[in-house]
Amino acid sequence: MPYLKLFAVKTRWEKVLQELIASIRERSAHLAQDEGYGGIHDHFRGGSTAVHATFLWSNGSTQPHETLESKRVKSGGNVFNDDWSRVYCGPAPDPSELWVSWNFDPMLLTALGLLAFAIGRERNGALALVVLVVAFVSPLCALSSALFSARVVHHILLVAVAAPLIASVWPTRRPGSAVFAFVISTAVLWAWHAPIAYDLALGHVGVYWVMQLSLLGTAVWFWREIFAPGRPAVEAISLIVAAFAQMGMLGAILTFAPGSLYAAHILAPYTWGLTPLQDQQLGGLLMWVPAGIPYAVLVIGLARRNWTALRGATAT
Repeated sequence: MPYLKLFAVKTRWEKVLQELIASIRERSAHLAQDEGYGGIHDHFRGGSTAVHATFLWSNGSTQPHETLESKRVKSGGNVFNDDWSRVYCGPAPDPSELWVSWNFDPMLLTALGLLAFAIGRERNGALALVVLVVAFVSPLCALSSALFSARVVHHILLVAVAAPLIASVWPTRRPGSAVFAFVISTAVLWAWHAPIAYDLALGHVGVYWVMQLSLLGTAVWFWREIFAPGRPAVEAISLIVAAFAQMGMLGAILTFAPGSLYAAHILAPYTWGLTPLQDQQLGGLLMWVPAGIPYAVLVIGLARRNWTALRGATAT
């Protein structure tokens, strides 16, 4: 019962937020009339709700009010300024804008270029780069600002596709504790799907990259241990099955939750014909079922490699 009461309170807060948005729009219109502005433009996009205003005086100039962008420039690179307090992939796009919503962040492209130099000459390394481009450069990045289900696809690509590909071209020299790597990578995945942490990451660029790098980094660590030379096949396969099971469990929790959990996706799903709860349930189902495909492929690959090794040993 306390759990249901918590979601009832959250639903009331969603209604309050929608009323607040309407109030801001109304006040903005009054401000434009009272202060002699020629016009005001506002829009609300998913991810974190944003209000963008351009004030035009009667003579058509934008002075003397200081714009938000000029404040960002003056504040420099401080991670607490407005330039960092935003959704990294940009505001949630409308369906008609999705296919032009590419992310060409120079820092991101530089990092991908350096990674290409390090691992891109091998086939699996090149495939990992393609997956990372899909996750961070393609319109999937922008779509994940709008839909939780798109963010789930993004995370699956990181931890279950890109990470094992990177691990395969960056192997560990000797096996460590695969169980410990599994526990840490699982804890990181679950922690970032806690509503407070998730909403914080989608509202601040610095926290967003802590999320992405910790998810990818711990997943690469886990897969390096799985692929470590001398790792018993039974242990490796058991841990892969456990990794999928914990993701499926998280997906089940999200699917059967009685209400939407993430404030970052309160508004934008409606643009895509979904309620926030439906979007969350779709994300949970993606974690629960389709996410098993890459894990199954890896289990089959390991089993086949082990069978081939056993046949070779028997033949000799």
